[in-house]
Amino acid sequence: MGIRSRRYLIPRAAFAGIAISLLAVIAAAQQPRVLAPHDPIAPEAKTHFQLRSVPGSIAGGPWIVDAHDQSILYLKNVVENASITVAPVLHLSDGTKYQLPAVQLAPSGIAKVDIGASLESMGIAPLATLSGWVEIQYNWPWEPLCAYLRVVDLTRSMVFSFGFSAPGPLSSQAEKSASQVREGMWWKQEKNVTGFLTLANTTPKAMNATVQIEGNLGAVLGSHTITVPPQGMTTLDLLELQTAATKEGGIRITYVGAPDALLINGGLEDVGVGYSANLPFAAPERTPPKGAHAIIPQSFAELGLMTGQADPYMSFPAGTIFTPYSLLRNVSLSPITVTPALWWMQGAAPTSFQLPSIRLLPSQTYRLDMPSLLASAGLKDFSGSLNMVFDTQGQTGLLMAAGSVDKTNTYVFEVASRGVVKSAGKSLSYWSTGNGDDTMVTIWNPADEEQTFIFRLVFAGGHYDDLMTLGPRATAMFDISDIIRTAGADAEGNIIPPGTQEGSAKIVGIEAENQNILLAVDSGIYNVRKATCYTNCPTCDGSTLFSILFDPFGVAINEQTQESFTAQWNTGSQYDYTTNASWNSSNTSVATVQTGLVNGISAGDITLSAGYSDVPLYAPNYCAPSGCPLFGGGSGSAPGTVQVPTADPIQWDNSNVANSCDPGYSGWIRDVTKQVVDQTGAGILASYQQMAESYTIQSDGLHMGNIQTGQGSTNASGMFGDTYRVCSTYCTGSATTSTTQHPTDTWNGQTYTLQTNSVVYACTSISINGSISKPQ
Repeated sequence: MGIRSRRYLIPRAAFAGIAISLLAVIAAAQQPRVLAPHDPIAPEAKTHFQLRSVPGSIAGGPWIVDAHDQSILYLKNVVENASITVAPVLHLSDGTKYQLPAVQLAPSGIAKVDIGASLESMGIAPLATLSGWVEIQYNWPWEPLCAYLRVVDLTRSMVFSFGFSAPGPLSSQAEKSASQVREGMWWKQEKNVTGFLTLANTTPKAMNATVQIEGNLGAVLGSHTITVPPQGMTTLDLLELQTAATKEGGIRITYVGAPDALLINGGLEDVGVGYSANLPFAAPERTPPKGAHAIIPQSFAELGLMTGQADPYMSFPAGTIFTPYSLLRNVSLSPITVTPALWWMQGAAPTSFQLPSIRLLPSQTYRLDMPSLLASAGLKDFSGSLNMVFDTQGQTGLLMAAGSVDKTNTYVFEVASRGVVKSAGKSLSYWSTGNGDDTMVTIWNPADEEQTFIFRLVFAGGHYDDLMTLGPRATAMFDISDIIRTAGADAEGNIIPPGTQEGSAKIVGIEAENQNILLAVDSGIYNVRKATCYTNCPTCDGSTLFSILFDPFGVAINEQTQESFTAQWNTGSQYDYTTNASWNSSNTSVATVQTGLVNGISAGDITLSAGYSDVPLYAPNYCAPSGCPLFGGGSGSAPGTVQVPTADPIQWDNSNVANSCDPGYSGWIRDVTKQVVDQTGAGILASYQQMAESYTIQSDGLHMGNIQTGQGSTNASGMFGDTYRVCSTYCTGSATTSTTQHPTDTWNGQTYTLQTNSVVYACTSISINGSISKPQ
């Protein structure tokens, strides 16, 4: 069911009439044509590889609890087919640790933890400010949740949001003690803006860090050496901002340790007017890890920048006027050239205006003169929202900050920069429409083709799907409350229950959740009455693990076996990329492989490998100013053996079968099962191996039967039936004998002599009782 007449959404029927004017705008700007992804969609795997849960954790902060500030931890289970249990741990700034009660999250479920209330429940009532960071522990094969901390001061209309991250793997001791650099950016919306910085130590040893405050061209304004206690946190007030001659600049933090040993966050604030904004931080060069396939965005988009008179629909006070802001900082070691463009909806038509290029020197911070740029685009008196798009030509090392602020600096709508690069679905971890809240969503189609998506609202007990079609370069901007208020039943018959006020959301391709799409999305939860607005980081769905299905595997000589290359999706599904992957055998004289089909050539061991470079990777808590995902692709390997038959050991079965001896004889018959095995002892899973045998018996008084008629060939599991028979005229309970069996296996025209089987027979009486066993 489509959104149709939803406010800010461009109806599908309107796109046909704007194609000519849009192409004219693109041609005038001499921009290359951008196509939507049309990649093949991997089917869901028919056979799943086994998963093993492992302990893991993510960390984030700061949280603050005092007379003004309330800190809420938001948790979202990204797994859609299983519940998860997580254990939050509070770390105070002095390193004291408190274990909070475990939180059970339903599939796709959300939860909120009030940190102040949790401390009070443990008898810790803050008489002064308490602060620290949070660790969230879990046991799962991948990072199963998106989390962030929200610190709200409702009395002064201030709010900060802080994301979480997981420590990355360290391959050497050198990486644990390497020199680390983190770059940040500050700006002053007005003269009374101050700032703060928090450094949380996630290690059991004290850490030293150097903080350098810089001006807009890299000049040092102040330097601080800070010692952060073990698993504690230190807060630094950025006093240099009060006396800085410039209105924007940088922050450089250096320390020695693992890349994620310090959690670095901060904010800008003016408590007098209720101004607050988050400080952005990043590593100097966002380069791909070793062996990863890099998808470096060419463009970045800042979506939903408001300018001019506030829309009356949003219920802002009369006369509220917004001005957008946008800042850039070059945190690389080389100059970066950035070419900005404005995109906005002129009625039903997306329209653009190319702006002059900006050349940024290393360590330079640059604030765009938005009023002048809007005037040059003919938008001086424009009221509405627009997108700022930056073309970087794939250059890395750019830090961005953007948003809109009213003239009183009370309403601050922060906007994160989003890399424009294809991805799978994207999820919004939380939305709210209760207690004066509403959630605004902005979606931009950067392609020069129409794209159709499913926008899914997820709430307690269900979900609701909205079909959304966006024409070339079009923007959709809407409130979640609009969907709730106007929704009927969706295509599956789902409805949104009355009273629904919170949940999560995701946007995916129309065909499947692992369909590659091209869009940029941002959202913000705003409350006009409380004068607060805050963003939350989207989770980028994708693969978390890759596996060759049978690991290890065996293929018989001159036989074939089909392997598959499977990707585990963060939502819980698995997808088969066998036909997409590139396959390789470590020794083609032993076995060859093509599209996963392995051909056994000669006896021996090999390693099979497969890889595909165009699989989206799961990116939880995605707040970085880059593509989503930044890296794509994955690989897997599995050891294997090309098998030759060597033995058919007995699967011992002592069940009795009726006497079938000749007249005058008594005894018993036992049916047994045998499995043909290879040189390593692993079963050869191949049918129609023709089994034959002869035997040597040590006494003629007891007799043994051959392979049963009709069961001389193996089944698909490489198993066959055999019969052991003992018949005697003197089965008195003391008669025993031993027999050696000489089996052969004729297969694919070649006969293999197998290892012998030796057994001992015993009679307990002249009846059908007796036993067989291995000789001692």
